[in-house]
Amino acid sequence: MTNPSPLLTLIEDEAAASHRPMTQANRPGAATGQRPPLESEWLPWGPSDDASGPPMLLATLGSIELEYAAIRRSCGRLDAAHRGTVRLTGDDRLDLLDRLVTQQVCTLRDGDVAEAFLLDRKGRLQSDLVVLHSDQETWLDLDVHQAAATAGALEAMCFGEDVVIADVSEVHHRIELHGPQSESLLSAMGLAVPEVMRVTHNDGVVCWRLDRVGVPGFALCVATSSAAALWMRITQVAKASECSCRTIGWYALNMARVETGEPMANIDYGTGNLPAETGVLHRRVSFTKGCYPGQEVVARMYNLGHPKQVLRSLVLDDDCLPIAGAQIFSGDDADLASPLGAVTSSAPAPLSGSRPAVMGMVRWSIASPGTRVRVMAEGKGIGAAIETLATDVQP
Repeated sequence: MTNPSPLLTLIEDEAAASHRPMTQANRPGAATGQRPPLESEWLPWGPSDDASGPPMLLATLGSIELEYAAIRRSCGRLDAAHRGTVRLTGDDRLDLLDRLVTQQVCTLRDGDVAEAFLLDRKGRLQSDLVVLHSDQETWLDLDVHQAAATAGALEAMCFGEDVVIADVSEVHHRIELHGPQSESLLSAMGLAVPEVMRVTHNDGVVCWRLDRVGVPGFALCVATSSAAALWMRITQVAKASECSCRTIGWYALNMARVETGEPMANIDYGTGNLPAETGVLHRRVSFTKGCYPGQEVVARMYNLGHPKQVLRSLVLDDDCLPIAGAQIFSGDDADLASPLGAVTSSAPAPLSGSRPAVMGMVRWSIASPGTRVRVMAEGKGIGAAIETLATDVQP
């Protein structure tokens, strides 16, 4: 079984409405006929871990190229059914979080946003979090499959504090806007536009900004019962204003993400990885805050050692595109006998002439920038050079 999005019908109607005549009165001599209807494609997000099944995420509305172009030139609208929400209320909620997550959150002010990991006592990831704080409550934005477990882990560490923790993923729904015109569209909707790493509250719409794909990016969270109304409001305002907005799917957004070099939880790293392996260590971990579960492991590795593997970018010698899971070998392993890593994400990069953009988890022995490796792509070993991800640089 799968769990359909509350926006499924609206998106399918949009695809069906694309079947319209091509004649244009103001363009004499233009081609005529019928436009072929867009054919939407959906994919299940993650494992089926309960009776309702995984959420369905739009893969494409029919044209990945046009969807990618909207991200880069105007505004792309994503039905983000893969995101979940954990809500914390009570006077002690920031104090509790600060003792449990890797980022310093006890000093957050109303409207602040922070990124953090929740670890086990061995220093390995349990969940990847975006912390959204207001004076009334604090939200955790995370992969929907980790919401219930994260709420349970926090609840288990609560001993008399004034904190109420709840997984509210089913009653909240996410819509994302990505692109240079997304700010103008939000303004045209009458919503307060947050700055980077800030959150605003607008009459039932919670909005925060995280630029993940090289352009302004916003998440809009509303009650699930209001998601369809917000989706239609975006459509109406975009048509009435000078903003261009196109519905996009995961394929186009993922292409822009990989091209930008932005690692993603549960794809490039996941539960069981160490923070030092993820490529986003300095964005998620504070090395000046108080204790939290797993801190000793994180600090010891950062100050005295290194991880066994780490996420890196790979610059390939030609245009062959390796798939996720493709093995990575040392550059001098002529027989390709001993894999030292694997590709985690890959996509053509239109801003670089559609050359492959690739990220992979590799052994520390080949992780130094400039190291030559070979990657399996289209049935052969392709030469490549290791590069450090921009997200892995200490600010």
